[in-house]
Amino acid sequence: MKFTIEIDCSNAAFEDNPEYEAGRIIEDLGSKLRRGTMSLTYYAQGSAFTLRDLDGHKVGEMRVSE
Repeated sequence: MKFTIEIDCSNAAFEDNPEYEAGRIIEDLGSKLRRGTMSLTYYAQGSAFTLRDLDGHKVGEMRVSE
């Protein structure tokens, strides 16, 4: 199984502190995985999980592949 995260850091949410915003997005994803509110098995079937910035804009996705 391969777990891939892609984040586009070119929007306004990343201007002042890109490290903070990228870290916040990754922490949010990690929290969902730890709590069990999302399943890697489900996403391994080809669906992508949308990653959003603090303003709610889509900035990337998480994918799982074999």
